Amino acid sequence: MTHATPVTVTEGQPRAIRASMSALNAMDAALAARVAVQRVQPPTQELSSLLRILRRNLVPIMLTTIAALGLGVAYLALAKPQYTATSAIFLDPRQRKIVNDDVAPTGTGNDVALFESQVSIIGSDTILRRVVDLQKLASDAEFAPIQTAGLVSSLRERILGPRAPIDPTLAAIDSLAKKLRVRRAQNTYVVNVDVTTGSAVKSASIANAILKAYQDDQASARSEMATRANTMIDSRLDELKTQVRTAEVRADEFKRENRLVTSEGGMLNEQQLTKLNTELSAVRGTVATMKAKLEEMQSTLRRGVSPEALPEAMTSLVIQRLREQLASAARREAALSSQLQARHPAMGDARAQVVSLRSQIDKELQRIATQAQNDYQLASGREREIVATLRGIEGEVAATTTAQIKLRELEREADASREVLRAFLARAKETQQQQDLQITDARIITPAAIPSRPSAPNVSLVLAFAALSGLALSVLRALLSAGMTPQAAASPRLTLEGQVGPLRSIGSLPRLALSRGRFGRQQTVTATDLMNALTGSNRNEDLAFRRGVQSVAGRLRAIDRKEVPQVVIFVANARGAGTSMSSLSIAYARAMGGEKTLLIDASSTDPTLSTLFAGDLVQDQPCVLDSKEHLLALTTRDTKSGLVFLPMALADLNTLTPNQRGRLASGISKVALDFDIVVIDGGALPEDPGVTSLAGIATAVVVVARQGTYNESEAQDIVAILGVDPSRVAGVLETMSDAKPSE
Repeated sequence: MTHATPVTVTEGQPRAIRASMSALNAMDAALAARVAVQRVQPPTQELSSLLRILRRNLVPIMLTTIAALGLGVAYLALAKPQYTATSAIFLDPRQRKIVNDDVAPTGTGNDVALFESQVSIIGSDTILRRVVDLQKLASDAEFAPIQTAGLVSSLRERILGPRAPIDPTLAAIDSLAKKLRVRRAQNTYVVNVDVTTGSAVKSASIANAILKAYQDDQASARSEMATRANTMIDSRLDELKTQVRTAEVRADEFKRENRLVTSEGGMLNEQQLTKLNTELSAVRGTVATMKAKLEEMQSTLRRGVSPEALPEAMTSLVIQRLREQLASAARREAALSSQLQARHPAMGDARAQVVSLRSQIDKELQRIATQAQNDYQLASGREREIVATLRGIEGEVAATTTAQIKLRELEREADASREVLRAFLARAKETQQQQDLQITDARIITPAAIPSRPSAPNVSLVLAFAALSGLALSVLRALLSAGMTPQAAASPRLTLEGQVGPLRSIGSLPRLALSRGRFGRQQTVTATDLMNALTGSNRNEDLAFRRGVQSVAGRLRAIDRKEVPQVVIFVANARGAGTSMSSLSIAYARAMGGEKTLLIDASSTDPTLSTLFAGDLVQDQPCVLDSKEHLLALTTRDTKSGLVFLPMALADLNTLTPNQRGRLASGISKVALDFDIVVIDGGALPEDPGVTSLAGIATAVVVVARQGTYNESEAQDIVAILGVDPSRVAGVLETMSDAKPSE
């Protein structure tokens, strides 16, 4: 935040009169009038004299102009015509790809710098060399002049030594670059190529050749880029193949060293472990079943139950067949026993057959029991064998699992190398195809046509230049011969903001009538005279003065640009012009018209109004320049008209720094927002430039001058010193009253 710099308003000189706007009609202090009349001579050169000089020299002026036209015609007759052919090419910014990933970038892009680079490429030596070779310009005398061994060349070689031979191709390229113009059509992706030569056919042919060479160069550049990429990829492929082979060999050797045999997608010992676990489960089930059967048989035999009651006996086909035979033999024995004696041989045979069958059944039962015992023992042995095998394989699997970690790492390296190799192989195939599949992003939209008329020299321009040159030279000669310079004839003056024409008049203030003093008629104007003229006097002189003030006030109101408030600065070129009386009169008239009016005395070297209206002001506290409240504390108000007066002249504005001046203007701008019009007495500007600090807030500037002493040059100097926009200069106010408010 910028802190305001305080400025203390002090009493500048003794003040014998205590004045206020409320008692202005009773004021009887003398208003001294000291006018410095400045007489200046009118301009020595008038428009009429200038016209007389031109009329006297009319014939020489016409002859000189005709001679200049003749020279222009002679130049047109001797000058070799030049023909310009124009062709246009469209640089497509879109990305167009024949394959998924192009090695060479496509499209000029939307970047302006990239597009301008393409424009520069069209005019580069590489493209021009193609055109020179294609059009055989190295042997064209217009592009590669033949070195002649004339007298001048011989003398030059003797003095400076022999010249180095000039390469015809380089000379042709340099000449073509000078005859070529490459330009971009505004806000488009179209490039126009202009070629100017002495032949219409040659110009069109070269223009078309340049665009064709640009297209060929772009396609060739992309093909070369694809070739370089393919070469680099091929060189990289051998290295990648070696890396893949090395990685695969390392993985295979590691497998052999650690006996990592795979089968059907898994490690062989792991598969064996799985199968043995499955077989062990099955064997253990079989052992349990056989053990249960065996224990049941043994329990049955221990209880004394017939072995025939065993389930195995019931299901054995042999026992069933023997039982059938035993039943048949028992029936036969029973039948014979009822017919024969016990010792009958037939009965013996029958009993022997029954005993034999029973013995066979017992043997079969014994065999079944023995078989069950044997099966149980075999199954138990198989179980023990599988368990022993599992323990050995589990150790192998544990070692294999540790080795597989390293194996997977080696396999990942091999897989990664294979993926890179696969990608490079695919890219190599694409780049091989791209070498023969190159298209350009440039499309010729307007081939160069053979021009029908020369482009240079321009007949109208040459003749117009010749005529104007002859006319200007002849007029200048006439003025110089008459002793008149263009500077004396020129009337406009330049200010800080621009050119100011003659200032208009916004009115004049007639002479005030003088009141009667003790010893007759007074020779100076009093405050009572001024206020009577503005308010109640009906004397003819006062009425004329009042009408003049009201006319000027009305004109200032009419030029108001709807800016609130209207800020009017009254300035003069010298003391005694009446800025204090004029600003007071206009401010009072606007206030009496019902407008909120603020009158500011900004003339530090002549603080007449401040001494008159704020003579008793004592400001002990510093005034903050950009504070509205502090500035309003310095004001006085007229209770009759409501006019508010701000005595800024009590502080020397010329001692303020630029920063303080800016803050002062800011503070007064804030105060001015409460008023309809702000009138500023700027005094004599050359002697007191302090008011320039307030020029930036002015909406209108009035230049005050004594009647008969107004000088246009001095008035324009005032505007230049203020540095305001010329459109804000209201005009000139001429005064006749010898009035200057003072103590």
